[in-house]
Amino acid sequence: MFSFFGNKIITTGEGGMVVTDDDELAEKLRLLRGQGMDLSRRYWHPIVGYNFRMTNIAAAIGLGQMERVNQLIADRRRIGAWYNERLKDVTALTLPPNGPRCQTVYWLYSVLVNEAGGMLSTAGERGGISVRGTIGGRRKHSSREIR
Repeated sequence: MFSFFGNKIITTGEGGMVVTDDDELAEKLRLLRGQGMDLSRRYWHPIVGYNFRMTNIAAAIGLGQMERVNQLIADRRRIGAWYNERLKDVTALTLPPNGPRCQTVYWLYSVLVNEAGGMLSTAGERGGISVRGTIGGRRKHSSREIR
């Protein structure tokens, strides 16, 4: 799944995209996306669905950004490197990992706070840094099974 929410690198303002190599799942997702209307029988709704179709205008905005996605990512990586250089000696933080098989695009500059204490409130007060806790790990969230 991909999110195109307004704070993402590529945005359409809202919405997202699902990709799959499972034909049966893809068919069910298309059915749900289009208000549950049967794809082969117009105005027939075998299930209750949702209006999750992307508008042409939103798609055009996203496609326009895709034309410069490499520059957008390069800009974020440059800013991420700037933060990494300045925070590398702060032992209370684990910085975003990069490796041979995974390079961050710095959608957000997120760190793991090893020794929280009053760090979050202090950083905001002293340096005017926007600091907040974030979502817990994926394993802490429940999800619904689509199938």
